[in-house]
Amino acid sequence: MKKPLIIISSMTLILFAAVLMLISTSSGKGAEETALNHFYSGQGDSWLATYSVTRANSSIYSTLTIQYLFDQDEMQNEAEKIGPIEYQLKLSDMKIESSFPQELRSLGSLHIVSRMNADFFSPTSGDSAELTVSWQGKTEKLQLEAIN
Repeated sequence: MKKPLIIISSMTLILFAAVLMLISTSSGKGAEETALNHFYSGQGDSWLATYSVTRANSSIYSTLTIQYLFDQDEMQNEAEKIGPIEYQLKLSDMKIESSFPQELRSLGSLHIVSRMNADFFSPTSGDSAELTVSWQGKTEKLQLEAIN
């Protein structure tokens, strides 16, 4: 009587292991296909910037933050004196740019967030990106380096 119980327990154990292996294989593949996290950062003479791209579910979110670098003798509340800025971010497979001049917010910063459908857009990573910022008739180019 004990032998059939051992056979059933062994079969249950084998079936359980097979199900676990199937789950881990399929979820690993799905996670690998959907994983997307790219981060870039750089600084110039007047500006500091970060850019990130992240996939979450069926969407891709990108965030660009551009920060004016104040001198020590400048007051941080002088952001309105900097005026509106225009920007252009060039990556290996795409370009993001302002459609019109953008006003800076608190502490002289601009924060842009966008959401894209992951079924239609699949960005690739690169080692760097180039950000061009234009303000008050001046232009500065920043190299944003990939952070891994």
